[in-house]
Order: sequence, then structure tokens, then C-alpha cells
Amino acid sequence: MEYIQERNRARRAVDDLGQLESVCAVELIEPSEDPTGCWTVEMTVDAYCLPPAVLSILVDHGLSLRQSGPRQGHWHGVAVV
Repeated sequence: MEYIQERNRARRAVDDLGQLESVCAVELIEPSEDPTGCWTVEMTVDAYCLPPAVLSILVDHGLSLRQSGPRQGHWHGVAVV
């Protein structure tokens, strides 16, 4: 049951992040494909840093930001459930 709830939280976060204009790309990675064994959300944002709206969505859905930083002119972040 927890697996399904975590998946749903991650999917809702991906959907909400995809609605933001500053988010160029967002992807959901399943636990079987991620070394952490967690539902992982990767995002690329056209900004100098992760905007408060992105961080708010992560918090609202109970995701933890694992890493973030600049990458090829954009900001890249990885969050897990």
C-alpha cells in the first residue's frame, strides 16, 4: 500500500511541476530503475536556481530534494519520495 501511495505522490508532483512555465522537463523514475530504490523525480528548470514554486510543490507532495545545481545553462534537481 505504501508503494502505491508513494508512486501517486510522485506522479502528482510530476504533473504539478509540468504545469510550471519555468520547468523545461520533468521525469519520474521508478524505484527499480533508480539506485536509491525510491520514486525519483528529475527536473530541469530554466532559472538561476530552483524557484520557490518548484520547492513548494516538492514539499506539498512530501518529496525530499536530494541534489540540485546548474547544468548546461539550466538548473537541474532530483527529489525522492
